[in-house]
Amino acid sequence: MGVILASLSSFLFQLTHVRVKIQAQSEVLHTARLFENRLSDAVRHASSIQGGSSVFGSDPGVLSLQMVDPLKDPTIFRLNANDCIIEVSEHGEAFVPLSTNKISATNFVFQNLTSADDKGVIQVFFTLSTVNPANNPYYYATKSFQSSFRIPLP
Repeated sequence: MGVILASLSSFLFQLTHVRVKIQAQSEVLHTARLFENRLSDAVRHASSIQGGSSVFGSDPGVLSLQMVDPLKDPTIFRLNANDCIIEVSEHGEAFVPLSTNKISATNFVFQNLTSADDKGVIQVFFTLSTVNPANNPYYYATKSFQSSFRIPLP
């Protein structure tokens, strides 16, 4: 009976760790999808990249887009370096977080890949990690992302 209980306890313990690990990975992927979807939507409705207001090629990067809709112009994406949270602002309003305090964003870099034939091509690199103050090895998840977005030609 003791051997069976010990085996069952060990199995349940491992199952709990697997669930926590999957939850951490899911939070990272969910945050990445949220940010990429929001950025994709903004780029699709942008008329141009505001080069003077953007920071390319360094961490933390900033992307400022001139929008077709004057109520959303400009739309700015940035990393709040103090809190490691991705933020967006529309039309000069306060920045709104796109990630939670459970996720830390780092290596946040935009590249302007616009050529003479394009209105605007942006590439973004970023790394997301779970915030793990208890230093639980099962709750740790990190992943780097790279995506490109193109402002549609008229």
